[in-house]
Amino acid sequence: MQYIVRTDMPFVGNIQSCVLENGTVAYTNGLTPDQYAAERGFPVRIVDDDELDAMTNAYVNSLITEPVEETEADFDYALNVLPPSRWRVVRGVEMFHVVECQSAFNFDPRSASKDDPFVQCDNVARAPA
Repeated sequence: MQYIVRTDMPFVGNIQSCVLENGTVAYTNGLTPDQYAAERGFPVRIVDDDELDAMTNAYVNSLITEPVEETEADFDYALNVLPPSRWRVVRGVEMFHVVECQSAFNFDPRSASKDDPFVQCDNVARAPA
């Protein structure tokens, strides 16, 4: 499959459309990629599955954050107001995952505390081991 991505802005995990087997852009009543770009008013590039996978992986990896300190109130809010999941204590560190993620990708904001400091980070959600 081939996909159309914008080239005038950084890739943020989404495509504009797909290129059909006949070389036209999907859902455009037969526009070619060049006609599509001219009609939309932005430059485009055609990428294949492998390139889209690489772009998507790079984007997802850019969203992963290092742990940052948060206040005890923020930690308490995340634990007691937002719906936590997989709450547990491991080697004295209380940790949990926040299940209400606002991302097209399966991200898993986490919080952890061993008394002080409280920290949180975003990471790609993984199936429990």
